[in-house]
Amino acid sequence: MEAENKTISPYNQTNKKKICLSCGLALNKGKRKYCSRDCRQTLVFWLGWISDILRPVRAMYATFHFTEAKLILDVLPCASKEVSTYIYTRTPGRKPAQDIKDMVLELNEAWWDERKRTKCRWHASEHVLDKGQKNLVGPEAVKPVEKKGPYLVKKHLTHLKLKADNLTLSELEHKIKSAYRKQAMEHHPDRGGDAEMFKRISEAYYELNQWLENPSYRTRRGVPGKWCYYGSKRKWVTPL
Repeated sequence: MEAENKTISPYNQTNKKKICLSCGLALNKGKRKYCSRDCRQTLVFWLGWISDILRPVRAMYATFHFTEAKLILDVLPCASKEVSTYIYTRTPGRKPAQDIKDMVLELNEAWWDERKRTKCRWHASEHVLDKGQKNLVGPEAVKPVEKKGPYLVKKHLTHLKLKADNLTLSELEHKIKSAYRKQAMEHHPDRGGDAEMFKRISEAYYELNQWLENPSYRTRRGVPGKWCYYGSKRKWVTPL
């Protein structure tokens, strides 16, 4: 484990290309979030190993993310405002899931060695928490936030080049109209635009107006750019 004196931005936030949330490799056109189902399941499996050390340290929340060179685990214990951050150097050529194993083994070994020495689970947990760097990030960086977005109309929003998360209905209605006018002016056949593209834009605008008559939303909770662990549910959720 290495020390760093600055907060590291998640790889999938700093890289301009769309990348796999599990391994960080650039995605081919058409891929949504992961290289493949196996790639995602492999990372989720090893995140489960991290859970094995988060339970004894009484983690209320935790986040995991990676850069091209580092793994970063932030842990916020219950009844605490102090975040412990663990930063591990990645092995060149390996996926994050493969590097997690070494990180987990080191933390598990530290916990069990202290447990055997003191014969106390509490001391062992405090020992592991003390191995992390303190207050590189605040509790707000680890606690999940709520993200609300339109349901079943994402494709139509994409045609209008519109992102509509966390907007009120009136704001969204105004955004849709503005985006449609802009795209229609750009792609109208009378102005030299592509007729097929103009047709898709017009269809998207119609479908979105239909949706506005009876809007439905999907709400997600998590942490932008980071996998998030809920101690109360003992589960990880994907990055927002």
